[in-house]
Amino acid sequence: MAITNQERVGKAMDLLRAGLAPVVDREVKEGIRTGKVNMETIRRFAEDPLLAEKPIAKWDVSPLLKLMWDTWNDVFGRILGRAERSLVQELRDWRNKWAHQEPFSSDDTDRALDSITRLLAALSAPQADDVAKMTMELRRLTFEEQVRREKRKAGGSLIESSSTLKPWREIITPHPDVASGRYEHAEFAADLWQVNIGQGTEEYRNPVEFFRRTYLTGSLRRHFDISRHPTRIAVVEPLRGQCGYLTLTRLTIASYEREEHLLFSGLTDDGAALDQETMEKLFQCGGHVAGTATIPVPVSQRLAAESERHAQATLSRSLEQNNRFFHEAREKLERWADDMVLSAEKALADTKEQIKALRRQARQATTLAEQHAIQEKLQKLERQQRRQRQEIFRIEDEIMEKRDQLIDQLEKRLVQRTQAETLFTIRWAVV
Repeated sequence: MAITNQERVGKAMDLLRAGLAPVVDREVKEGIRTGKVNMETIRRFAEDPLLAEKPIAKWDVSPLLKLMWDTWNDVFGRILGRAERSLVQELRDWRNKWAHQEPFSSDDTDRALDSITRLLAALSAPQADDVAKMTMELRRLTFEEQVRREKRKAGGSLIESSSTLKPWREIITPHPDVASGRYEHAEFAADLWQVNIGQGTEEYRNPVEFFRRTYLTGSLRRHFDISRHPTRIAVVEPLRGQCGYLTLTRLTIASYEREEHLLFSGLTDDGAALDQETMEKLFQCGGHVAGTATIPVPVSQRLAAESERHAQATLSRSLEQNNRFFHEAREKLERWADDMVLSAEKALADTKEQIKALRRQARQATTLAEQHAIQEKLQKLERQQRRQRQEIFRIEDEIMEKRDQLIDQLEKRLVQRTQAETLFTIRWAVV
């Protein structure tokens, strides 16, 4: 299918990350070297468990934009202007909208791509040209869609004015998108220009995938010839001379991340079930199509039951994987939280001990000069103590925020939306 606006913005965000990463990495490191950067800001990023083990050049676009925003006065305000600062904030909003899978109209997409192009161009990033091409391609498609829409309106009025022909809307019922005039041709039809410039989706750019989706496969009789395979396939050899049926199902799991699984289900004429590896190996053998076949109802029911069993097993593995992810992330967060709190509390305890020691010295001081010097030190330490207490509160707030994020991720992973699509069912024979 043609690329959607959501996918356009996603590709543009990838290009933005590729253009920003080396610049942000270089400028922040230079700011640290020259002492221009507030190290407290850097420390907050360095202590983030999701970023701590990654160099800045490997960060996602979201933390890169946030780092630019937080260090603007110290670093990026020296090389960019106020217009670029506004672009950084705007792109943070667009990225959040994209990450939460909110819909993008053509106007929204155009605005997001244009803002990305402007920021990359301001940094002299070569990726600006690629995003600019995407913007021009989107505008071309939008303009063509507007022209088609106007032609459809004009054509509809001519048909309705005819006295001999019924309007086509009285003969067939169009899809609601078409009937309301909201149909976006670019969202649903193949765009060969996208394929030509290498930006089409996988099912159009990959000839094998395109053939699989468009070539009639269902209800065929397929003969697999293992004698011509260059090596012996042990799991297929016992099937020589046997026949049966198999089906291929695509299981899509949409939770925190999108997963796709291709699941084979098959059986022999004797009723013996085939395992996934055997069926995958079958398709590595040469063969030919020997006509069409009728799938008996009992066989279809048995294959459907096997497909459901494989789907449930795959879902269980997905849930187990999500559960492991949650426990690992929780343990990592707890260790990080303990280290942060203990470090802050130790610093506060050290300051308290220093204050106690100075107060003892103050009681023993014999001159006004000594008293004055001690009181100045006490004043500085008490201010430091207040800041350290505030730092503990800030750390606790940050820990709570990260726990909320972790819980949010868990909830998204637990809410699984599944879709099973039968790609084909065939009658097979091994010769």
